[in-house]
Amino acid sequence: MEQRFNMRFKIKELGDAADVSSGEKDATKELVKLLFLATISMAVIYFSVSFASEYFIRNISIEQENKWFKKFDLSLIEMDSSDLNPEQIKQVDKILSQLIKHPSVPKLNYKIFVIQDDDINAFAFPGGNIGVTSGLLSALEVSDEVEDGQKDNLALAFVIGHELGHFKYRHHLKGLSRTISVGLAFALLTGNSGDLSLINNLLTLLELNHSQKQETESDLFAAELVFDTYGSTKNIEKLFVVLKEKNSENENFSFLSTHPSSESRINQLLNYSVSLSEKN
Repeated sequence: MEQRFNMRFKIKELGDAADVSSGEKDATKELVKLLFLATISMAVIYFSVSFASEYFIRNISIEQENKWFKKFDLSLIEMDSSDLNPEQIKQVDKILSQLIKHPSVPKLNYKIFVIQDDDINAFAFPGGNIGVTSGLLSALEVSDEVEDGQKDNLALAFVIGHELGHFKYRHHLKGLSRTISVGLAFALLTGNSGDLSLINNLLTLLELNHSQKQETESDLFAAELVFDTYGSTKNIEKLFVVLKEKNSENENFSFLSTHPSSESRINQLLNYSVSLSEKN
């Protein structure tokens, strides 16, 4: 007995489902467009505010800076110095006193402090405050000889000169002004001073370029300052050689944060040292 099966296929109209899919695509496009415009807007605001804040800082005199930050003193912060070598501290003080005699160094009330910390680090604070860690002194094998050790400690002199370079170019003030100004601008625009993680991440990326340029400026300033003061730049790249070796072991050193690579800085300093020698 023959059986016949009649099979009918009916195409179901998509109707609302198609509209939903199309709507989702449109919404995605709008979101991408908004994110793009927001990113461009933030970049424009960042560079505009940065330019304005740097113009403002350029017009602040050294005398005014001294007045503003005269009460900012690292010596008021309690720090454990029981394990520090007193002769090394004297050596650090002596090097600073020699470097700041150079006419290119701004006339601030400089103070330098050795901080008990195994990290390899150095930093500049507003008002002429400079900090170096005991880990840095150990890494550079700083001589204990106060009278005759200067030329054996040119690597340390370079680090201190580098921090003086930040004062020379007002990097600390520019960074402080830019951070506050840009933060306030975004807080006012978004109406939210709380969770701004996306904005903060973008600002970090934008600041990276600023920071690397500033580090290069300070490196070259320090090299010339050391050469003018001691007549030599021998081993000024030692810190970056040490950091390069340590970093290859995947250890974390805060001095490398937002800085150019150690390799590029070594090459730049060696080349610049040659040019300084040839000019004299």
